[in-house]
Amino acid sequence: MESLFEIACIRAASEYRGADLRALFVEYGLLEQDSPATAEECLRLLHEVSGWLLTDAEIRIAEDSAATSILALIDPRRGHFENWRREYAPAEHAFARRVEYGTLALLGKLRAGANWHRIAREWAYGDRPRTELGVLEQHWLASSAAPQSRESAE
Repeated sequence: MESLFEIACIRAASEYRGADLRALFVEYGLLEQDSPATAEECLRLLHEVSGWLLTDAEIRIAEDSAATSILALIDPRRGHFENWRREYAPAEHAFARRVEYGTLALLGKLRAGANWHRIAREWAYGDRPRTELGVLEQHWLASSAAPQSRESAE
C-alpha cells in the first residue's frame, strides 16, 4: 500500500495537482480533513522537501540537501511547521521518509547530479529506463532469474 500511496503522491505533485495531493494525505492519514493546510500548501511542502524528485531538470544534489529538506518540516521559520506540527505520520510513512532522506544525504555527499525526476518516473509512471543501471534492472526483473516476492511464492 505504501508504494501505491508514494506513486500517487509523486504523480500528483509532479503534475501540480494540489487538491489531489491533499486528498491523498487525508485518505492516508497524514493530514486531518479539518487541517488548516491547503492544497497549495501541501503541494508547496512536497516540492520543498522532495523537489529533487519532482523537478524535471538536471539537478546536482548539495551536501546539505537532506538537512534542508528535514528542516522544512520542523523549523517554525520555514512556514510549514504551524500547519503540520499536530499531524501524525503512520510508521511506514516515517520509514519511507527516512529512506528518502538517507538517499538524499548519500547523493549529497557524492555531489551526484542527474535528472532525478526522469529516473523516478521509471517507478512512478513505468517510463523506460534512463540509465544503464535502470536498463540492467529492467532486464533482471524480466528474466526468470529474478527472485519472486514472498507473496507470489506462497
